[in-house]
Amino acid sequence: MEPLKLLTDLVSIKSLSTTKEGYEEAASFLKEFLEGLGLEVKIYDGREVAKDGLPRPNVVATMDFGAEKTIMLNAHYDVVPPGEGWSYDPFRPVVMGGEVHGRGSSDDKSGIVAAIWAASELREGAKRNVMLAFTCDEEIGGRAGMGYLINE
Repeated sequence: MEPLKLLTDLVSIKSLSTTKEGYEEAASFLKEFLEGLGLEVKIYDGREVAKDGLPRPNVVATMDFGAEKTIMLNAHYDVVPPGEGWSYDPFRPVVMGGEVHGRGSSDDKSGIVAAIWAASELREGAKRNVMLAFTCDEEIGGRAGMGYLINE
């Protein structure tokens, strides 16, 4: 896995918390990527609790090592609108000085990459099963994202 490529691909997806643009694209991208790593992946859509008819896909991937307990790594793919003052397109990531610059590169698409990288290092016989939860709507409270996964 190339973490830099994964991060730049994720930042290129305009997944705006205000309009929900790119939510399905981000979830589909993550699902396909995680399945390519051999993980079992499900999408849980929190659309019904949002009550606006727009999709709220939450991606949950599991690695079952047969352990008694599971640890969850959570990050979110939604971003707030970029606002003014960008000297380049915020959804065309730029690598400068060893850092990725673009909307969502640190909050929180790098968290997604870190969780995937950490999980990919685990092997059979791990002391915990792993669940990766990549959710939407965190930037606006998370009710249809992590809140939906917990409560529904």
